[in-house]
Amino acid sequence: MAEYRIQGFAYHLKKDTDLSWLNAFGKIFSVFDQTGSSCIGFGMEKDGHRFFMKIAGADTEEAELTPAQSISLLEAAVEKYEALAHPCLIGIEDAFLKNELFAVMFEWAEGSCLFDHWNFEAYKNDPSLISPRTRFEQLPSEKKLAVCRGIISFLKNCTQKGYVPVDFYDSSIIYDFETDQFRFCDIDLFEKYPIVNQAGEGWWGTKRLKAPEEHIGGSVIDEQTAVFNASALSMDLLSHYEKAEMKKRYAKGYFIPVPEELFLLSEPVRSVLLKGCSYQKAERYRTMQELEDAFLASILKIA
Repeated sequence: MAEYRIQGFAYHLKKDTDLSWLNAFGKIFSVFDQTGSSCIGFGMEKDGHRFFMKIAGADTEEAELTPAQSISLLEAAVEKYEALAHPCLIGIEDAFLKNELFAVMFEWAEGSCLFDHWNFEAYKNDPSLISPRTRFEQLPSEKKLAVCRGIISFLKNCTQKGYVPVDFYDSSIIYDFETDQFRFCDIDLFEKYPIVNQAGEGWWGTKRLKAPEEHIGGSVIDEQTAVFNASALSMDLLSHYEKAEMKKRYAKGYFIPVPEELFLLSEPVRSVLLKGCSYQKAERYRTMQELEDAFLASILKIA
């Protein structure tokens, strides 16, 4: 794989791709090239305005899609961002074809990704570095609960508009530790529901947080899958992160509820989330509205 440079920043692609046209859009201040989507991203600034330029078809080193698939997916994502607009979701400023690429300009969200896998090696080599996930775990409960309320509200908005989340997890959350503001991103794979899981274990998403039906071929993905996703992600964010627990999830292929001793809030909240991520759909809340109502009520019990 070759290394290329633009405005002094290095990036890696499988083949040389002309990105010199980016210079007309302003100054680059960050690069995101370790993606499986065959998209490369650049944090950019012009006249004091920051934005995120996501480019499909560039063929990244870790690409799991062909350039053509990448472009098709990002083109389809534009409609999803518009349809699922929400205060917590980053917005789109522009979208256009450029040569054999497709680019989308997103609003810039200040903060840190809560699952920054591209930095894991650095954390391993330097124990003094504190990951965003560890910093988030150390926040007061009310700040973490605010993010969970945002997750549930956003996914309720999605299901009400006919969509279910796909591949939506902690890497989709950008948290600003200076202002305690947060935004969601990477909803490119969201689907209209109901939809049948034709990919089996290969269904998009991390095994750490998948619902059982996202692991089993022929299963129906619907609003109760969204209930599971929201509950599992919220439970995970409200718990102590243990590598041993993560290994169990990867081995099983989907989410395993957090043991009581690792959950950092009281029982009322955990009980609601346990119901939400029940393995049997019949035991879950039927809708995201039901989950939201129960979750907000449980918070009042610990206030």
